[in-house]
Amino acid sequence: MQLLDLGLLPVVYGDQVLDEMRGCTIFSTEKVLGFIGLELQKRGYTVATIVYCGQTKGVYDRDGNTIPLINSDTFHQYSAVLSGSAGVDVTGGMLHKVEESLKLAQQGIPGLIIDGIESGCLSRAVMGEVVVGTRIER
Repeated sequence: MQLLDLGLLPVVYGDQVLDEMRGCTIFSTEKVLGFIGLELQKRGYTVATIVYCGQTKGVYDRDGNTIPLINSDTFHQYSAVLSGSAGVDVTGGMLHKVEESLKLAQQGIPGLIIDGIESGCLSRAVMGEVVVGTRIER
């Protein structure tokens, strides 16, 4: 919260955390962002969008095209193409990202999954400019 008070934008990521049941577990970026987003909402902040940076231009359909919008009504039609990551991703890949995003969207915090590798994409998204990606809404 102090970063926001200073006018700074926090950039967070998941990490390994100690767990009383398992000893150690992964606390995914999606879980971190969800916690922060809901806490900010409780404290009276308006969370316009949570931006998730990945290695793709959003969620792809069977033909490799970016799905522009996923919501509770359309999730079932896309769930078959959602899977784990092509690389190492112990958190569940795109399926996990979309499921966690939908949970937040149900609480009034939409998400946007974009390409975090493409130069300038995150900056444009944060500034509210149109970028290629998948919006996650109620």
